[in-house]
Amino acid sequence: MSEFAKTTAVMKHALEWISKRGGSCAIAKTANGGRIYLAQDETGDFMPSTIKKLIEVGKLEKRDGRIWVR
Repeated sequence: MSEFAKTTAVMKHALEWISKRGGSCAIAKTANGGRIYLAQDETGDFMPSTIKKLIEVGKLEKRDGRIWVR
C-alpha cells in the first residue's frame, strides 16, 4: 500500500489546502499555546496532529517556521 493510500480524508484536505496556497504555510502560536496555520490571509481548518502525521509519513516538511509540501 502506498503512503498516500494511508492518508485520511482530513490529511488529504490539509495537503490540498496547503498546495492550493503556494505549497507552504506559516506556523503561528496562539496566546493559549496552540498552533494555527496561515497562508495567503487564511487560516487552515485542521489540527496540529494532522500536520504532525503528514510530516511523519513524508508528505510535508517543517523548516524555518513553515510547513512545505514535499
